[in-house]
Amino acid sequence: MNGKARGRFSGRPAFMWDRTHRGGAGHVTDVYHREEGEKGSTDIPPQNVIQDDPAFFTGLSVTDAWYHWCGADDGRGEATLWFFADDRKSWATVEYVPDAETYEVEQYGPRALWDDVRKAFLRWHELGEPERSRFGLSVDSDGQRVWLDDPRHVVGRQ
Repeated sequence: MNGKARGRFSGRPAFMWDRTHRGGAGHVTDVYHREEGEKGSTDIPPQNVIQDDPAFFTGLSVTDAWYHWCGADDGRGEATLWFFADDRKSWATVEYVPDAETYEVEQYGPRALWDDVRKAFLRWHELGEPERSRFGLSVDSDGQRVWLDDPRHVVGRQ
């Protein structure tokens, strides 16, 4: 009413990062053309950032990107987690190897996508790893605000 709305996120809808059928999403070959990116490493297992609750929170911050998990076909359990910017200028990979303590990262383009994802994931962790149901959204003439537990505890703006 009066141009204002407020409510909690509920259920498990296809939301934010689970947007593989929307306009920006595509195939690895749509963005990756065998470029060499900057290499680094992370101690965050890549599959942890795409689990339901952290992926939801990360998707609130990294709204213009999508991911794709590519498991190896050889049965060793290895996989590559790809991230792509909607503008198709940047990508990042994190290589998963079972029982590893660190994971190889490669980033290409004007935007360091893994750095953005990592920052959001660590923020979610700092907040106590909250479930999606603890978040809400307020909308008014000042814009959109995502909050945790209470509309006064704003954790993001859109």
